[in-house]
Amino acid sequence: MMTSEQPRPGAPLRKSSGTSASGRPVSPRRAWLPQDSGVFSRAPEIGPVDGILDSYDRAPDFDEATTQDAPSAGHMKRGDSPTGEQGHEQDKGAPVQATDRKAILKGTAWQALGQFTPLIINLALTPFIISGLGQTIYGIFLVAVAVQLFIAALDGGVSASSARYFTILVGKGDTAGLTRLLTTLLGFSAVTSAVLFGFTWHFAPQLMGFFPATAADPEGAVFLLRSMACIIVIAQLRSGFQQVVWAHGTFAWNSLSTFIGHLIYVVGMVATIHYDWGLHGIAWTQLAQQIAPTVLIIPTAWKRLDHRHFRFTDWATAKDFLSYAWKVQLSSIMNVIGAQGDIMLVGRFASAQTTPFGAGSNFAQTLGNVPMNAHVPLQTAVGHHLGTLSEAEAAERVSKMQLLWVRGVWGWVAVGAPAALFGVTAWLNLGSSLTGNVACLVLLSFGMLLLAQVQLLWAQGLGRSELSLWYGLVSTVVNLSLTVVLIKPYGAMGSVVATAIGRVIAAVLLEWLMARRLPTNIASPWHQVPWLQGVAGSIVSALGAWAVFTFLVGSIVPYGPLALFACGLAAAPGMVVYGVLTFGVDGSRQMLRKVLRRG
Repeated sequence: MMTSEQPRPGAPLRKSSGTSASGRPVSPRRAWLPQDSGVFSRAPEIGPVDGILDSYDRAPDFDEATTQDAPSAGHMKRGDSPTGEQGHEQDKGAPVQATDRKAILKGTAWQALGQFTPLIINLALTPFIISGLGQTIYGIFLVAVAVQLFIAALDGGVSASSARYFTILVGKGDTAGLTRLLTTLLGFSAVTSAVLFGFTWHFAPQLMGFFPATAADPEGAVFLLRSMACIIVIAQLRSGFQQVVWAHGTFAWNSLSTFIGHLIYVVGMVATIHYDWGLHGIAWTQLAQQIAPTVLIIPTAWKRLDHRHFRFTDWATAKDFLSYAWKVQLSSIMNVIGAQGDIMLVGRFASAQTTPFGAGSNFAQTLGNVPMNAHVPLQTAVGHHLGTLSEAEAAERVSKMQLLWVRGVWGWVAVGAPAALFGVTAWLNLGSSLTGNVACLVLLSFGMLLLAQVQLLWAQGLGRSELSLWYGLVSTVVNLSLTVVLIKPYGAMGSVVATAIGRVIAAVLLEWLMARRLPTNIASPWHQVPWLQGVAGSIVSALGAWAVFTFLVGSIVPYGPLALFACGLAAAPGMVVYGVLTFGVDGSRQMLRKVLRRG
C-alpha cells in the first residue's frame, strides 16, 4: 500500500527539499507534488430559477492577474509566485489576518454585483410573472428547471474538478499544461453533453409527464425541457473556458454577462406574458440568455491560453483528474438532489403547492447564495495557503478566515430568516403564509450548509474529497427519506423540515469525520458562531418585520416588491444590533467602509 508521502505512479514529479522558498517547513504529505496536481474543488451551487445562467456562471473574485509571462512550472520552486518573485505575497510583511480579510472582501465585490442584479430583478418581476403566467404554468417552469439542473449535474465532475486543477496550474504559471488539460476536458464534455442531450430530448415526454401539473400544457412542458437540453450542451462546453477565466482572477466579465443575460430575461418574460407565448416563450428566453456569457467568456479565456498546445494532456494527468472527478461527481449529484429534490417531490406529490413552495424556496436560496459570493475567494486562499505553508500554519490562517466567514454568515441568516417570513408573504401575496414559512425555514437550513463551507474546502484542500461526498450523501438520504414520510401529511412544509434535519445531521457527521480522519484540522465553525448575538439580532428583525407586515402592508404599503422592501428595511436594525454585539461599534464601522469602498 502506498503512503501519502509516496508519489503516484506515472505522474511527473518534482522533489521538494522539505522547506518552502520562504523558509517554512513543507508538510511531508506535500513533499512530492505532481506537476499537474491541484488543491481544491467544490460542487457547483444551485442558483435561482429565474434564469439558467446562475447554475453555471457563478464566479468569485480575487486580485486580477495574468500568468502568460510566468515561468513554467518546471522552473518554479515551492513558494515562488507566478511572476517569478521569491516567496509568498504574505511573507513580505503584510499582516495575515488583514490580508486574508482584504482578499475575501475584495474578492466578493464583482460576484456580489452579478448576484444582486438578478436579485433586484427578481424582486420586481416575480409577482408579475406569477400573475401573468398563472400559478400552474409557473409551477411547470419550476419543475422543468429542477429536472434540467439535475441532468446538467451529470457532467462527470468536470466543471467542479477543473476549478481545482486550473487554479493550481495558473498559480504555477503552466499555461501550456492549462491549455492541454482544457482541450482534454472539452473533448470529454463534448461526449457527455451529447449523451445528456440525447437522453433529455428522447425522454422529455416521460420526464415531464411524471409531474401532474404538466397536464395543463404537456406539449409546452416537453418543448421547454428539450430547449433546456440545448442549454446543457452550450453551458457544459462553455464551462471549461469559464473556469480558465476564474482561475486567472478575471470576474468582471462574469458579472457583465449575468447582467446582460438578465436584461434578456426581463425582455423575454415580459413579451411572453404580453403575447401569451406561455412555456414556448420561456424556452426561447432561456436560450437567448446563453448568448451573453458565451460571447463574452470564450474570447476572454482564449487570450489566456497557449495556442501552441491545443492537444490532449498526458495520460498520467488525465488519470489523476478523473480519479478525483468521479468523487466530485457523486458529491455534485448529492448537492443537486438536495437542492432540487424538494421541488421535484412537491411537484409530484403536492402539485397544488408547487408555486408557493418553489417561489419561497428560490427566494431563500437566492438570499442564502449572497454570502457564497465569497466562496471561491475563500477557496483560492485555502489552496494558496496549503501550497505555500505547512499544514499547521495553513490551518491557523484558514481558521482565522473561517471566523470572519462564520460571523458574517450567521448574522445574514439569523436576521434574514424572520424578515423573509413576513416579507416574502407580503411580496407574493398568494393567499397563504406558506411561501413565507418556506422561505424562512429554507434560509435557516441553508445556513447550516453555509457554516460548513470552510470545513469542506479544508478537507478538499487536503485531498479528502470523500468527506464532502459523505456530507452530501447523508444530507440527501436523510432528506429524501424523511420527505417521503412527511410530505403527504404535512405537504410542502414536511419537505422543508426534512431538508433542515438532513443538513443538521450531515453537519454533525462532518464534524466527527474531520476530527478523526484529518491529520491537521481547523477550528470548529460551531465553536465560532456568536449564537446569542444572532438570537438578539433575530428578535429585533422579527419585531420590526412583524410590525410592518401587521400595521402597514395592505393599507399604507401595497403588496408586492414595496412590501418586501419595507419588511427588509424594518429588519435592518437587527443587523445593526448583531454587528455591534459581534464586532463592536468601531469594528462594524470599519468593515462597512471596506465593503462599500470595494463594492
